[in-house]
Amino acid sequence: MYDRPDSLVYSPVSPFISWMLMIASALVSMAPDVDNGKVANASLVRFGIALFIAGLISGISITSFLT
Repeated sequence: MYDRPDSLVYSPVSPFISWMLMIASALVSMAPDVDNGKVANASLVRFGIALFIAGLISGISITSFLT
């Protein structure tokens, strides 16, 4: 459809990119709620959701890469 090479589309680096995006989004969502080194529970919930979504995307991209 976009005439991109398969080596770039099905790259093993894709799961790594989704994990790096998860870490960045988790830090952005946690930063406003950190007070004196303590993280609020709502931030930890958002961090868990971001971790779940990143794991899901990584798993899907690794599975599609291996098939």
